[in-house]
Amino acid sequence: MAERRWGEKINLILWVLLDTLKRFFTENKLLKLIALAIAVFMWFSIPTQEERNRTLENVPLRVVNRHADTIVTNVPLKVVDVRVRGPWSLIADLDSDKIAVVIDATGLIPGNHVIWLGQANVNTPSSVEVLRIDPPNLPLNVEPKLTRTVPVRPQLNLDTLPPYRTVLESIVTPPTVVITGPASEVKAIEEVLTETIDLSMAGLKRTFPVRLLVPNQNTVATPANVQVTIRLDNRGEKRLTGLRLLPPDRAMGRITQTISVVLAGPQSVLDKIGPSDIIVKFDVVKLPRGEHEVAPSIELPKAYQSAIRITSIQPEKLAIRLR
Repeated sequence: MAERRWGEKINLILWVLLDTLKRFFTENKLLKLIALAIAVFMWFSIPTQEERNRTLENVPLRVVNRHADTIVTNVPLKVVDVRVRGPWSLIADLDSDKIAVVIDATGLIPGNHVIWLGQANVNTPSSVEVLRIDPPNLPLNVEPKLTRTVPVRPQLNLDTLPPYRTVLESIVTPPTVVITGPASEVKAIEEVLTETIDLSMAGLKRTFPVRLLVPNQNTVATPANVQVTIRLDNRGEKRLTGLRLLPPDRAMGRITQTISVVLAGPQSVLDKIGPSDIIVKFDVVKLPRGEHEVAPSIELPKAYQSAIRITSIQPEKLAIRLR
């Protein structure tokens, strides 16, 4: 009798278990399939790999400054090393050229600053931790930005000039440029030079497009290029005699000697100069009274002074008696 009761109890328990399993697989099938899909997605999407460390070398360093009135004058490094930690599936694919360490200098006031580098400066995935940046900090100098207008001076390679030619004039268009940069650098710039111009193939007149050579890397010129028009002429010489003398006030008597000079320069300019355009002077301010041998000095009109060179004066000295 007792064995029969135990058998009935076991059959009841088995029936309950089977009924429960049957209902588990047959009821709410859609919800169970959705739950299964979510579990599978989470299993494959959540990294289960062990985290590792890796050092990324030569990561580009960029300094950003959106403030219009200041400029960063020194960036001591162009690349840094970054030590990161994260799932190997992520950090293994990180490339030094595809990430950057960025310093935002927009809010910095003029002066010297030390910038500490960390996670916020590196654009890595959220699951990747930045452990260290080498070097950990960088000095930056911020200066006020200054703009001013300066003249342009052409650089002519006179060694390339044919021996029978001479420079008549050089005209720069535009004659001035606007330079912008750190105040300390811009204030020190009085003029901007062009790149050197080769005159070997210039002919009598030629216009050269040339770029400007700004002396400091933090300073820019606007425009960055200019045009230089060079006019050449045949080199010539001209001898002038019977020049008018301008005797000093202390001279006793009349100076009867005559002077001749030889001038060199562009032939077209020499053709315009006559004896009446030249004045001969004598510097006797520091000489005592009496007779002296004084070297004459030649004064050319201002319009010709830059183009004409005096190559000879005869005689080299004249006798003058002073009061």
